[in-house]
Amino acid sequence: LLGIVGAEKAVFAQIGDGAIVYYDREFARYKTVFWPDNGDYLNLTSFVSSANLEENLQVTSIEGAIDLVAMLTDGLELLALDFRQKIAHGPFFAPMFERLSNTKRPAELESGLRNFLQSEAVNERTDDDKTLIICSRVTEILQSAGELISFAPYDSASD
Repeated sequence: LLGIVGAEKAVFAQIGDGAIVYYDREFARYKTVFWPDNGDYLNLTSFVSSANLEENLQVTSIEGAIDLVAMLTDGLELLALDFRQKIAHGPFFAPMFERLSNTKRPAELESGLRNFLQSEAVNERTDDDKTLIICSRVTEILQSAGELISFAPYDSASD
């Protein structure tokens, strides 16, 4: 899973299972960038080291600002994705993004997330790896950084 998110455009790439989910402002819902490629059988997937990498690598770009992105491994797919409708399960992501977006100290959320991922309720639904990365654009920091960084125009006459 790969995501490069800029101010007005994002580029994503994926090979194999797992998922990349983002919040689409225009439609006010969570969307998967690609649907997980689980192969023909459960736990059968493609890898970066596969001989047929080019056939299985998915790459796309999305125009517009994206403020919320999550990446997850296949152990969380059954909790985070609705396989019948092939959509992201909003109630899984909304509380996490809300907490992340409303905190001044994201590191303090780590123990709560760890407890959730190791909880009995989650472990009853999966015995696979459970890796979750959630990202939120922090506009206050970006605005402050923009004010601190300024570039003077290059003047070749002064060399």
